[in-house]
Amino acid sequence: MTLLRRCILLLALGGLFGHCQMFFWHSAKPAQVAVWYESTRSGAPRDRFVALTMSYQEKNSFDPLAGTTVKRDYRTRLRLLDVVPGAGGDAKISEGAQTSRWPEFPGWILETSVFRAGPAGGLWFVGGENNHYGGPERALYFLSADGRSRAVQLEGAKGLQLERAVPSPSGKFLAVYEEPIPGSADSLDSRLRIFSVDSRNAALKEKSRTVLPAPFTAGPRWSADDASVYFKNVVGQAMMLAAQSGVDAQPAARHPACFSPATTSGGEVSDGGYRLYYDDSIDAFVVSREGEHVAFDAAPQIAAGSSATCE
Repeated sequence: MTLLRRCILLLALGGLFGHCQMFFWHSAKPAQVAVWYESTRSGAPRDRFVALTMSYQEKNSFDPLAGTTVKRDYRTRLRLLDVVPGAGGDAKISEGAQTSRWPEFPGWILETSVFRAGPAGGLWFVGGENNHYGGPERALYFLSADGRSRAVQLEGAKGLQLERAVPSPSGKFLAVYEEPIPGSADSLDSRLRIFSVDSRNAALKEKSRTVLPAPFTAGPRWSADDASVYFKNVVGQAMMLAAQSGVDAQPAARHPACFSPATTSGGEVSDGGYRLYYDDSIDAFVVSREGEHVAFDAAPQIAAGSSATCE
C-alpha cells in the first residue's frame, strides 16, 4: 500500500492529518548538549564548554516494533561557550571567538567522546557520517584549532567498536578504548590502546595494547603527569597501566579517588564546578553550579579497596 493510501485510510478511520504528516520526512527538534572544554584560573578565571547542536530529519516508521522514529541527515554544529564568574556568585555565558573557525560536522557526534586535544586546542571526538546514530559505523575525528577536521585511521578489529579516545593532560598521548559490538557474532575482548600524538599533524603511533576479557566499569582515566592510565575492571577492581612501557595492566596499589573527569577536559562538569544545560523554555543554555565536584588535578590518591571514592 502506498504512503498516500495509508494516510487516506487513517483519515477515513478518524485519524488526524497531523498524524499522517509524521510519516513524511521533517526537521526534528535539535539535540543540545554542552561538554567541558577547559578551565583557566590564571588571570581572569574562565570555564569553557563545547556546545553541540545536532540537527536531523525524522519520520515515523510503519513498523510497529521499531520503537522510535527513522532518522537521517545528521549534522552537528560546534561552538565554544565561556562561563565567567560574576559579582555575587553569578556566572555569565558568552560565545568564544574560536567558534567562527569551526565548520559544521556532516554527521553525528557522541558527546561522551568529546575532549580538548591538548594545550594547543582543537578536539578529539567519535562520530559517524551516516544515518545510524551511535551505530558501529563510527570513526575517530580530529578537529584542529584552526577549523580543519579529518577522520583518523585506526587499525581496528572486526567486531569491535570505538568507544572513546581520551587525550593525556599534555595532549601528547591518547588512550583509545574499544568494546565488542553489541550482538556481534565475533567473540572478542575489549582493548585499551595507547598512542603517541604528533603535535604537528595529530598523527598517531601505537605504543601499547592491552586486551581486556570484559568491558570497563570506569575509565580510562589519566594521571596528571601522563605516566599512567587507570580503569576499573568488570568486578570493580582498580587497574593501572604504565602508559609508555607496554607492560600489561596491573592491580593498582593506589589510584585516583575520582575516575571522572578522565583528563583536563570532557564530561558534563568543568573543573570550576559548572555545568551547562539547555533550557527549552528560553531557547538557550543556562549555567548551574555543582557543589561537591572534585577537579581533575585535585582528586586525592587512595589505597586499593578504599570506599572514599567520588565517581
